[in-house]
Formats: sequence, structure tokens, C-alpha cells
Amino acid sequence: MTKCWYRIPSMRIWDAIHPDFKLPTQDFDETGLAIYWGIVPMNLGWCDYIYKTFNLEFEQSFLFCRKAGQIDDIAHVDTHATKHIDLDSIVINWCIGGKGSNLIWYQRPTQDPDVSEHIDAHGNGTNTIYRGWPVNTLQEIDRCEILRIPTLTRVTVPHSVITGSQPRYCFSIRFKSWGHNSWEETVQDFQQRGWIDVDTGN
Repeated sequence: MTKCWYRIPSMRIWDAIHPDFKLPTQDFDETGLAIYWGIVPMNLGWCDYIYKTFNLEFEQSFLFCRKAGQIDDIAHVDTHATKHIDLDSIVINWCIGGKGSNLIWYQRPTQDPDVSEHIDAHGNGTNTIYRGWPVNTLQEIDRCEILRIPTLTRVTVPHSVITGSQPRYCFSIRFKSWGHNSWEETVQDFQQRGWIDVDTGN
């Protein structure tokens, strides 16, 4: 099975988000999904800690909010905001709530679909484009319950979410690429630095 996630237990996140930020309490629309793009205020002290400790330079922040029981019927791949190529940022996710939820990855088909645009919580385009496939046409390759632990997360193969018995709030923090050409190179670098354990995934 292809491994698409690795927990980073040595990375602290308790002070990642600005203390004045509150989780949104709005009602979900019929899609059950709200996306907050670029408005999650990061704690600058945490960004400095991440840069000095992990050599990761902050690029962008997202908050993906899903209502309890939501099941995605489309899996997607993240791409660049202005270029129709796969996102090469280093992505680290963690979640609040969402007990029993799973992020699921699928084998990427050889044929890519046209790109579409994310819609954020305010109904406006976020300039974040993605490629999407119906889940029922794909073969699962991995899954993970993202916890309140920072997790190196692969976004260049199709992935979707099944939300459990609680609303799921997923912080997705993007960092500038180190110039890697593949997920495997990123994983190798994180392993060599002792930040992840490729044998256990923790």
C-alpha cells in the first residue's frame, strides 16, 4: 500500500494559530463543506519556530470545515493557484474534532480531468484550482484519521474525506517547496532529519 501520510510528533502546534482566532460556528450549506482560505491568522512566533526548527517557510493557510456525517463523492488533487500543475508545496495538516473521520487517498488515473475552482466559505472563488474524479471510479490506496497531531500529507494523488460523528475542522498549512520533484523525496528528507518514522508512519 502506498503511504500518503506521516505524523510529526516533534512539531508543536499548540501556539500555531493566533489566540484571537475562533472556530467558525456558521451553519453548513447543502454541500456540508466550508473552506476558509488565507484568513486563518498564524502566530508569527510559531512561523519563526517552524522556520528555525524545520527549515519550513510559511506559504498559505486553509481551514476546511465539514459537518458530521458528510461523505465526499468527489476526490481531488490540489494544484497551483495560477498554473494547471500539481501543487509542490509541503502540506502539514491537523484536525480539531472529526472523531472517526478518514482522509482517503486513491490511485491516480492516467487521464486527468479539467480543473475546477474551490469555493470558499463566503461563496467566492479562492483562486485555488483542483482536479476532481468521482470516488466510485477510483481505487483506494491509503487512509488515515488525521488527529490533533501535525501530519505530513500528500495532496498530489486524489483524496477525499469521510466525516465521522463530529464536525471536522482541518487546518492545512502549506510551506514553500524545497525544490523536490516528488512526494518520495519529501518523505526521504523528513526521515533523514528524524522528523518522521517511515516504518510506523508516526
